[in-house]
Amino acid sequence: TLSVHSEQAFPLRKSASSMDIGLPTGTGDDEYMASLRERLLGIFEDFRPDFVFYDAGVDCFENDGVKSFCRGHLGLTLAGLRQRDEFVLRECTKRGIPVATVIGGGYAPRGGSHEEVAARHAIVHEVAADVIQPAEVGLPPLLDGLVPTAVLVRQPVDRGARCACAAACAEI
Repeated sequence: TLSVHSEQAFPLRKSASSMDIGLPTGTGDDEYMASLRERLLGIFEDFRPDFVFYDAGVDCFENDGVKSFCRGHLGLTLAGLRQRDEFVLRECTKRGIPVATVIGGGYAPRGGSHEEVAARHAIVHEVAADVIQPAEVGLPPLLDGLVPTAVLVRQPVDRGARCACAAACAEI
């Protein structure tokens, strides 16, 4: 497991991953991407995974509401979130590694919009629709016959649509 997170973020005692990258509060796009590139490419070379489960958390966004209740937070921009997702998905696809993506984190600031959080959640799906071509995704024998989650979003994406979680978040 590779985890890239704010060193000071909740929970203070984190579950140990195979590789933890704890970044300083406020870390921006360039520093985040440099750490991710170095570690992820090393993992691909050394470990050679058969499958990647990618949690595309968005509470690392610079204006995420997490800042109001958590002392540690990162400072990625919307462009940085997109760059991160594109890098991970392109590297998996380039190597023929199936990848399943899920959304994670993301909080509306006080008085903020849940639709804005939903738009951040949609970034990974938009990127997947642009990056992953079904014919490029090879499946290891263990997963033969299954379709990776990311391939399911290859249908045309309505860029103006909100993800389904917007309605659920608005009801909370």
